[in-house]
Amino acid sequence: MAAAALPAALPDARRATDAELLHVLGGRGAVPAGSDEGIWLRAVLPVLRADLALAQSLHEAARRPGPQGPLTTPVLVVASKDNPLAAPRAGEGWQRWTRGPVHARTVPGRHFFVRGGRELPRLVGRACRVVRRLTPEPAPVG
Repeated sequence: MAAAALPAALPDARRATDAELLHVLGGRGAVPAGSDEGIWLRAVLPVLRADLALAQSLHEAARRPGPQGPLTTPVLVVASKDNPLAAPRAGEGWQRWTRGPVHARTVPGRHFFVRGGRELPRLVGRACRVVRRLTPEPAPVG
């Protein structure tokens, strides 16, 4: 969600070995101290690698100008308070990708904040209700 500004010193998740990725992530606090490295290698690292690869791909794509220009819609940027890989300020760069307003919100949690707590579902639900209320009904076809 913070693809507008990637943390410095992260290896390319698409090319890094498991050992390289674990070393860097452990140094940034993304791998909890004393955690079972075997469980991380089997369960968590593939998900985290995919997440970082997506963020890196989005970051690269955002640097290439598109023929459509910036978005014209509002953007909701959601960050987690204690994310060791992307501080809440990482989302500030989204303003340059839209002509619409950017609304930044911070919710409790670490890197995998989407997998717990009630704050994010409430926030997304509220955003959906606002969009629905402000969006005109489409004209009937035919």
